[in-house]
Formats: sequence, structure tokens, C-alpha cells
Amino acid sequence: MTFLLAASCQKYSQDVVDCNISGNEAVTVKIDKWSLCESDVMPDSLQCHRSLLDADVERRMFLFSQRAVGNRYILNGDTLELKRFEQQNYYPVFLKEGINELIAITDTASRERHISLELCDSVIAIRLMAESMFGRMFYPLINPDSMMLNLDMKYCKVIPLESSMEIFDVVGRKIHELKITDDNLRYELPALEVGKSYMSKWTIGESSTWQTFLCGDPDKVYEMYRNRFDSVRISVADSLEIDQLLWRFRFLLEHPSRKDDWWWQFKIAPIAYQLEYAFRRMEGEDGIAPTLNFESYNSRIDGMVQRCVVFTPKDMTRHYPLVVMIRPNEENRHEFFSCPQLARQWAVNNVQMLCDKYGLIVMMPEGRMRSFGLLDEDNEREIMNAIDFVKKKYPVEDGKVYLHANCSGGERALQLASHHPDKFNGMGLYAPFFSRLKNEKYPDKIQIKLENLKGMPIFVHGDPLDGHSPPIFYKDLINGMDKVGNPCKVSMEYHSGELYNVTIVGEEALQYFKQIE
Repeated sequence: MTFLLAASCQKYSQDVVDCNISGNEAVTVKIDKWSLCESDVMPDSLQCHRSLLDADVERRMFLFSQRAVGNRYILNGDTLELKRFEQQNYYPVFLKEGINELIAITDTASRERHISLELCDSVIAIRLMAESMFGRMFYPLINPDSMMLNLDMKYCKVIPLESSMEIFDVVGRKIHELKITDDNLRYELPALEVGKSYMSKWTIGESSTWQTFLCGDPDKVYEMYRNRFDSVRISVADSLEIDQLLWRFRFLLEHPSRKDDWWWQFKIAPIAYQLEYAFRRMEGEDGIAPTLNFESYNSRIDGMVQRCVVFTPKDMTRHYPLVVMIRPNEENRHEFFSCPQLARQWAVNNVQMLCDKYGLIVMMPEGRMRSFGLLDEDNEREIMNAIDFVKKKYPVEDGKVYLHANCSGGERALQLASHHPDKFNGMGLYAPFFSRLKNEKYPDKIQIKLENLKGMPIFVHGDPLDGHSPPIFYKDLINGMDKVGNPCKVSMEYHSGELYNVTIVGEEALQYFKQIE
């Protein structure tokens, strides 16, 4: 029946789009243009779309889809089998030499009117999968009675491929080296110490991914660090750092999600690692720095405790550009170290992976943002304080600081940039609020002054189907920047709002920052 549906599509509403595949090199092709097919046998509730793929040689490849719910894909008459790997949907495919016909069947009642697929070879597919595994390769709480590392089965069965894992302690000593095979999900780690944290590096083909884990009972580990903190004499700055880390540790231990949230264990392990690393650093030992850092400092405004989260690449031996993420309004109703953005651990892992991939440090400041709406003067001063704090503590490259935000955070980023245009080298905004700022009741000191952004590169990304922050919200920004002689770089992708509205940073913006360096 599937083949008949495909074969009956004989009339096309537009020219066929070819995707050329050639050679044996690593390749990825985006398929986002389709011709609409007409069929006499297909029910009105379905639509049929067609694209042609031209392959110079036979090859096995993988078709990736961000949104696959309700869609069916047929290649050369054969229905493709959907596989799932974390947030990714993919289909193993075999391209014959010459023209290959790809058919997509969609539900006309769904919002899936614009189909975007990515066709990758195994090298790219493994890289994409390794990136999605950052921070979650295996269960991160090791039972000290067994000392067994338990892999998640799906990681081993996606692409059977020999891989290896190295285990390091916090000071960088290699404790174990394992050969990972797809028929073994459990590995004994007898050299682990109870109550200690570790860093693992998993190498798959040409790609590597990292994860922290803890050996021991989290409650006992918390009590150990609590008692240690109470018994040592340390500097005010170190005391503040440890106190805030212990606060988040205890918050997670007492949170109801501990009972039924699979992700809970992945939130505890990084905090335990950062605590051990902090104590070791105070004792003069160097090691493998965490890539997720919950930071605290005393404000220059009034001495009050302020916070930020800093994400870094694994290699901290060189300097990197700094990306400052401004939070949207909805985050203000929560304590900073317990806000929803940080509760989505998969999004936290994604930032760590992107920092490593693009060579960037990303920070998200608290900025005294307890109210809704625009930034006031104290908000702006505190954000600048946080940036100075991070620049002193981390290897930030001179003259390369970028602003990044989405939704209501975008209007705040525009405010900050227009009031401090000499402090930032570019801006990446996702569906930013802007049109509602044209109200003259706002005092001049908090207005966004587009004329101050004449020399600043600005990237705007949006989703035409985004109902939360539609393009009409920022069309005046795009038109306004045209008028001041500094057109925005505008990018639009259907359904991308389903991702950028729940992530912390967007990959398109990071790509843009690397382009303008």
C-alpha cells in the first residue's frame, strides 16, 4: 500500500528539487524544499511531498528530523523505519547510485506544513549523536557496593562501533580506561573511592563527549561536605562559593522530583564534582575543571550576594570569547540557582556541548532581575559587575564579548547593548520582544536607542509559526536597524521556536558569533 501511494503521485505543483550527494567525504545535506504531489488514491487528510536525491555512488546514510510525529517517509518505494535517540529522530537509509525518490506523507490537519530534514553520512551522524550524549552517557550515581558503571542500552545500539572510555579523578589522574562494546552494558570500576567525584571521556569514532559522576550516596556526600565546610577556615570568597554550592546541593536533595524524575541524578553529580574541585583548589591542587560552574560574588553596589552560571569548554589552557545570556522575564519568579532554565538538565548539557564545539565561554547572570519588564539602572550595573567578575576568574579573550537572549530577554539585551555599545561586540537574539517598547511613557534612560547600535553586528532568528513571540513582535526592530544603516542578519526556520523557547542558548547565534570574530 505504501508503494502504491508513492507511485500514484503523478502531478507536481512545482519543479522537483534535487539534493546532490557526491564522493566519499563526510557529507550533510539539508532537505527543506519539496514539491507537493497530487494523488487520486490518498485521503484528503494526508498530503504527499516529493524530493529527489542524486547520489554519485551507493552509500548508507542517516536521515535526521527534528519533528517526526505523524510523518511517514518513503525512499525508493520502501517505508523508512523511525529510530529515536534522545531528542533526535533518525532513519537509516540506503541510497542507490543515481536518482533516489524521497516521499514525505504528512497530516494536513497538523502544523507540520514545512518539512526540514538533514541527510548525513555515518561520520556526521556519529558526531551529532555524540553531541547529544554530552553529560548523559550513563547513570551518574555509582553504587559503592558494586562499583559498576551501567550504560544506557540505547547509546550502544544506535551505530555499532568500537569506542573507549577514560575515567579521571578531579585532580586529573587517569583511574580507568575501558573498551566499550555494544554487547556489554556493565563495567566494573574497582579503583573508585566512595564519596569521590570523577570525569569520564567517551570517544566514539572521531568524536568525544564528557560526563561527571559520583561514587556514593548523595545524602552522605552532602553531609561530608557540610561538615568539612563547617570545620575549615577559608577566605570570604571561597566561603561564599561553597555556601551557595551547598545550597543548591541541599535544594536538589529535598526536591520532590528526586522520587520520579530520571534527570534528577544528572543534576546532583555536577554539583558534587564542583564542590570537590573547589575544596581541592583551595588546598592548592590543580585538576580537570568542571564545565558547569555555579558562581557567587559580592556586589560592588551594596555587597549583597549575587550569582551567575558559567559554562566553559573542556580545554581551559587558552582564552575564549564570552557570550552573556540575558534571561527572559518568566525566570524572575524563581531563586536563581533553582530557576526552570537550570531544571532542564538536557538544556544545561547542551550548553556545555556547544561551548566545547565552538570554543566559547557562556555566562548567565542573575542581575538582580526580580521584576518583570525592562532593566533598571541597578539591573544594568549588576550585569556589568557579573561580566567583570567572570572576566577576572576565567580566560576571556579581550574585546570579544557578545550578548545573547530570547523572547523578553531580547528587549533587555537590546537595552543593555544600546546603553553600553562599547562593551559588546555583537548580539544574537531569538524572537525578541520589541514592538511594545514604542511607548513614550517609558523614561528616556531605559528606552532602547537603536541609533547607538549602528556599528554592532546583530543576528535575529525566528520561527514564522511561533505563537509565543511571533515575527510581528520584532519586525520594527529589523526595520529600525535598516533605517539606522545597520541591517540585522535575519534567519527564519519553521518549528525552531519549539526548541529555542526551552533551551538556554541557540546554536545559530553561536555560529554567527564565530563568523564575525
